[in-house]
Amino acid sequence: MKALIWIVCVICASIVQVLLKYAGIGGAIPAMLVFGGMYGSARALCKKYDERKARKTAEKAAHSNANTVPAPHIQGSSGQAKECARPPIAFCRKCGNKLIEGSEFCSSCGTAVIKE
Repeated sequence: MKALIWIVCVICASIVQVLLKYAGIGGAIPAMLVFGGMYGSARALCKKYDERKARKTAEKAAHSNANTVPAPHIQGSSGQAKECARPPIAFCRKCGNKLIEGSEFCSSCGTAVIKE
């Protein structure tokens, strides 16, 4: 995606430079200004792309962490907490459809069932 951003900015700068040349404003300084402006635009767009990608990755990680349930604990006779066995997962974490016992994938959306 970043390569596409750079290619589009270079093409736009070239088009603007040709238009300036036809308008009689050719030369090294206008060309430097055009390409400098497009360079700044490409850097800003790449930075926004990176921020958006990082935000989506963080949201995806938060969403997957929200679907995990900690194992329940009971207090034993010695006063220490013991981990109980978890009941089997009954519903799909993606679509909410009821899962078939022992299946590895949701029968509705195809999401893999997490075995714990």
